[in-house]
Amino acid sequence: MPRQRLKSSQEWLQSAWQRQLSDYVTAIAWMPDGSQIAACSGGGEVVLYEVKTGASIILQAEQGESLDTLSITADGKFLAAGGQGGTIGIWQLDSRISSLSNN
Repeated sequence: MPRQRLKSSQEWLQSAWQRQLSDYVTAIAWMPDGSQIAACSGGGEVVLYEVKTGASIILQAEQGESLDTLSITADGKFLAAGGQGGTIGIWQLDSRISSLSNN
């Protein structure tokens, strides 16, 4: 990846995170195909970003307790997040960002 493209990608992600996360980023996870990236924060949010379009969806709003780990299954169907609250959230991810469900 050319250096300029990498820089613009970093700037885009930083800008997106600053708008949607109330606290610092604690973990990220990439979809296996590289099309989406999930991020969680010290405030407890979980957000999924579509890399090509910049679209995003908030999977979990601020909870007041840090989420410290994210994982996406190898087939890209599920995302799990856990942290200081002692619970694990699991989301079933459809192939489209607009049709995510929390189970």
